[in-house]
Amino acid sequence: MRGGLLSLMYNQTLRLPGSTLTDQSVLTLMSEDFDRIAAGFENSDVIWASPIEVGLALYLLYRQVGLACLAPIVFVVGCTASVHTLSKRAKNSQHLWMEALQDRISSTSSFLGNIKNIRMSGISEATSAKIDDLRATELNKSKIFRLNATVSMTVGVLPETLAPAAAFIVYALIARQSEQGALDPAKAFSSLSLIGLVSKPILNFMYAFPVFIASFGSYDRIQKYLLTDQCYQTLISFGDISNPQQKGLRADTISDEEIVQLSDLKPIDRNKGNSSKPLIQMKNASFSFKATGDPVLNNVSLNVNRGSISLLVGPVGSGKSALLLALLGEIFQTEGETLKQPGLGIAYCSQEPWMPNLSIRNLIQGPSNFEETWYQEVINACCLDTEIDRLPQKDMTTVGSKGVRLSGGQRQRISLARAVYSRKQLLLLDDITSGLDASTENQVIQKLLGQHGICRKYGLAVVFATHKINFKHKVDTIMTIDHDGLSIKTRSSDGMLADFEIHVPIQQDLASSTPRPNFLEEQEIESRQALADASRRAGDSSLYFLYAKEMGWIAVISVLSASIGFCFFSRFPNIWLEWWSEAEIEEPGKSTTRYIAGYAGFGVSSAICFFLVYWIFMVQSVPRTSVRLHRRLLKAVTAAPLASLVSTDTGVMLNRFSQDMSLIDMRLPGAMIQTLDGFLDAIAEVVLIAQSSPWTALTFPPIMFIVYILQKFYLHTSRQIRHLDLEAKSPLFSSFLETCDGIATIRGFGWQENFRQLNMHLTDESQKPFYLMYSIQCWLTLVLNLIVMGIVVVLVVLAIEMRSTSGGALGVALNNVSAISATLAYVIEAWTSLETSIGALARLKSFESETPSEHLPQECYNPTSAWPSEGRIKFVDLALSYRTELDPVIQGINLTIPPGAKIGICGRSGSGKSSLILGLLRLNEITKGRTLIDGLDISQIPRETLRQKLTTLPQDPLILPGSIRLNLDPLQNHTDAAIMSALSRVGMANLFLAKEAGLDSVIQKETLSTGQQQLIAFVRILLKPKPSPILLLDEATSMVDVQTEATMMNLISEQFKDSTVIAVAHRLNTIVDFDLILVIENGTIVESGRPAELLRDPESWFSSLWVKQIQDSASGVTGVRS
Repeated sequence: MRGGLLSLMYNQTLRLPGSTLTDQSVLTLMSEDFDRIAAGFENSDVIWASPIEVGLALYLLYRQVGLACLAPIVFVVGCTASVHTLSKRAKNSQHLWMEALQDRISSTSSFLGNIKNIRMSGISEATSAKIDDLRATELNKSKIFRLNATVSMTVGVLPETLAPAAAFIVYALIARQSEQGALDPAKAFSSLSLIGLVSKPILNFMYAFPVFIASFGSYDRIQKYLLTDQCYQTLISFGDISNPQQKGLRADTISDEEIVQLSDLKPIDRNKGNSSKPLIQMKNASFSFKATGDPVLNNVSLNVNRGSISLLVGPVGSGKSALLLALLGEIFQTEGETLKQPGLGIAYCSQEPWMPNLSIRNLIQGPSNFEETWYQEVINACCLDTEIDRLPQKDMTTVGSKGVRLSGGQRQRISLARAVYSRKQLLLLDDITSGLDASTENQVIQKLLGQHGICRKYGLAVVFATHKINFKHKVDTIMTIDHDGLSIKTRSSDGMLADFEIHVPIQQDLASSTPRPNFLEEQEIESRQALADASRRAGDSSLYFLYAKEMGWIAVISVLSASIGFCFFSRFPNIWLEWWSEAEIEEPGKSTTRYIAGYAGFGVSSAICFFLVYWIFMVQSVPRTSVRLHRRLLKAVTAAPLASLVSTDTGVMLNRFSQDMSLIDMRLPGAMIQTLDGFLDAIAEVVLIAQSSPWTALTFPPIMFIVYILQKFYLHTSRQIRHLDLEAKSPLFSSFLETCDGIATIRGFGWQENFRQLNMHLTDESQKPFYLMYSIQCWLTLVLNLIVMGIVVVLVVLAIEMRSTSGGALGVALNNVSAISATLAYVIEAWTSLETSIGALARLKSFESETPSEHLPQECYNPTSAWPSEGRIKFVDLALSYRTELDPVIQGINLTIPPGAKIGICGRSGSGKSSLILGLLRLNEITKGRTLIDGLDISQIPRETLRQKLTTLPQDPLILPGSIRLNLDPLQNHTDAAIMSALSRVGMANLFLAKEAGLDSVIQKETLSTGQQQLIAFVRILLKPKPSPILLLDEATSMVDVQTEATMMNLISEQFKDSTVIAVAHRLNTIVDFDLILVIENGTIVESGRPAELLRDPESWFSSLWVKQIQDSASGVTGVRS
């Protein structure tokens, strides 16, 4: 069932729109709901088998005590009705709990995936505080379910504790009024065994039924996810362009057989005119992100011809990205028709490159076969060959989750290489050069789109969405889209052939210099795909002390006392019944009232103690303890150095917050209680057997030795298998995460079947330990039953040979021998579950102790609230590295920046520009020298304090899950009017005013272009409570058009006119009017000076970059503006 559900969910994931995947939180479904469904169906046979067992046992009990057997039936019926009523509430309460858990995991996943940008923005504490609050809310909501379960289990234990008392009371009362025989030991203990056969199945039923019913809540959530596709039947369908009447080929049905083979990619002769043949045709088509939403594109009519290269331009938010998604079939077509050539292969590069945690080669190669010649041609065309050659592991170097070890430009070029290598006939490129410097950009464009470029050479069609206009001379057609996406105009690019040979010479020393990779160090950061698994060792006693400490010693003592009380009050009645039955033989009826009252008192006391155990532990203590343990893990992650986090796969980290927290919340507490209960029961049963038949006790030492050997082998094996089970789930988590992130890319390339097969393989691997665990549990049950059978044989032989044993004592012994088999199995399985579950705590403790903290002892000086007041920055022989043991990525920086100065930093992609910004924010390590801000050494200031004091706009826009208000004002310091005013200043107010819930609407990242996302991040810095004297901009305008860029720079000049501004930029026009320009190459400042002075020197680095960029832009300006 688990494998089937996983496959169904993954198949559905490959079909649904990206926004739906986010809303449904597929990770919560597969991490939490799967476990609950498995737990519900694991003992589903108990639900139908228990009534049969109870019926047979009642019949036998009737033959022993007559109508007195009706007393247990009353308890059975009453308890069953109560549990049925409580089970209905369990489903609802679990649903509320799961919704809160889903919110927490969604926020945690976003936090882990955006940890770098969150730290740069100085909102780590605010974000982690929100996650902590979500965790507290989640566990508070779980209390309703826990209380419901506690009451259900208490009701379920009543037949075991009170049913015997009720039966014997009724029997004694009937015996007084009739001539029924006295309650002799034979009748008493045979009836007690039969009552056990009644109560045990009922107790199992009471345990299993609420969990079974509650699992339907999880099943409903998964079913809702699986049926979601019914709501999206209007997703764009492609018709056959050769047969327009043929409709209904959905975008997600493009299969892997459509990959264009290398043999088909032969140089074409453009004189034959085959480039005019259309690949895709749109006729009066309108598109929307939602089936019933407002259109984002209206009345679109266009042709994408074979071998043509088209430029798609327009302002931010006009719908450029939406049109590419429409060509892919990823958004809803509400009107018109779209036709395509049969078997058309499409390669897609999104604005945010999809980067699974694979090697560079595997990222570029994808599911295709590796062909060395073609591969080398592609990486050369994308200017990756030089950078790859400098890596120790070359192209087998892993890039980290979401490509976090790469610069933005490197991610874009790898994504571009993947598209070209796939050999698709149509390339859809969404602003794929925004992170490249002018020189690298020109080389890439020339090698791909130039007269002798790959796309021209092999006749590949290209639609290139961009806000830049300097590519006009390289393309065949230009499509312009207006601000509201209301119209698209297509026209030819005049003078294209004449412009093919326009090349601006690149300064020799700049072109020949080798860029330094960003996070791909020469000493490759060792991948820590899985944390050091200290949890594979036997459970350390310190882990139990850690849990007890977080739980509180008063609660620990209370639970222990209540457990001992429950054990005593549930086992001592065996002795009490022995005394009672023997007293009835000697003096019938004389002490019946006293024994009845005592027996009933023990039963009531047992039920009360049982309730107290679960109420104190599960309802009160576990939520409090889980919040504290989660806080420790969150604190460790928040404090960990960035280099440590990026070397760990996000799926592995998320597993700590989902799977491990689930173990700590439910399985670990349950295993603790079960182990304690089973251990006390086993001791009590052994004592009762030994007291009743002392000679039988002689068999206990060898039996205990056998049990010890048994549990040693079983525990060792089962612990390893359970850990393998947990570890096998991490690749599944990563697979789902990466699929959700890159669903448009996967479907665009037609790789669904490849990823489906990969998921099936991962599912099969995760099923193996899952199956083996059940196999060894069956083996354990068999062996323990054989051991108990031997004890029974010994006991009966001794009873026959030694006739001095009383009937009552023999009854006590046999009754407990019949129970000890189940108790031993229960103890061993509970102990194994405890040892395995405590592994989650071991992993938490290991991560906390082994992960270094970025906060150093000397970082203890808290500056005044007014600091920094001026914004003076001084670098003194500064050297920075990602980790202290690695070579520096920035070195030899000596520079003083006066207050209010505007500093522009430029250079090639990967040269170290962003590293200097990261150094100011202490996200890199200072290995030499100092950085002073207003005279204070930043190495002595707490890092989060430093980040909060500075204002930073990262290159990758940060969009948090939640409302628009949360994203714009995460610290909740502004009124609605102030927020709307800031939105109006960047021209985005109308976008959010149209939403019904206004600023409280949930933001959907998938419906926003990256330019709009960058504007939202920009508004966030405008709303910062107090403008910082220092503003750091890392490619802050790389994803917006020229007009929007001018608006942003004007607002920066206005609001931060007195602030020191340090801006990293590839667009040199944004920094040409700054006070000082720094050119960085290979981690050092190779040139600095005023822009005007540098531009007057034709030999300067900055002048070469400027001439290159300006001439490229000038070559296309006239055609675009005409």
